[in-house]
Amino acid sequence: MQIDPSWGVSFKIALHVLFLCIGIAWACSELAAWLR
Repeated sequence: MQIDPSWGVSFKIALHVLFLCIGIAWACSELAAWLR
């Protein structure tokens, strides 16, 4: 079974975007808790 290299690249990009969104959401919740 041959895996397309571009698929792996797009998967890595999607994974990085997902972690970035989680990090931003966590930072916002931390900031909101700190401001309260």
